[in-house]
Amino acid sequence: MRTRFADSIDGLTGGLAATCALTVTAVSDATNALLDADLTLAERVIDASGALENDATTWEQRAFSLLPLQAPVAHDLRVMVGGLVLSATYDAWVDSPCT
Repeated sequence: MRTRFADSIDGLTGGLAATCALTVTAVSDATNALLDADLTLAERVIDASGALENDATTWEQRAFSLLPLQAPVAHDLRVMVGGLVLSATYDAWVDSPCT
């Protein structure tokens, strides 16, 4: 049972890392679109923000669903709480350059 929980935590960590990497790309693209007045790139960033927001929401839901399943140890809690903080601030990362 604990192995399955650990695998779920690993999946959360990987999903969060992927979402963060895509977010970094989106913010970089938004910055470049602004600096270069590139409307096409700006529109791509706006279009991608919905999918990234869905990824962040899915991650948050998975994290909350895992908490009651086991007694998470300190490392597990740090992963989940850190991810929840990142998920909570996600809108500021992607949406602010788009507005």
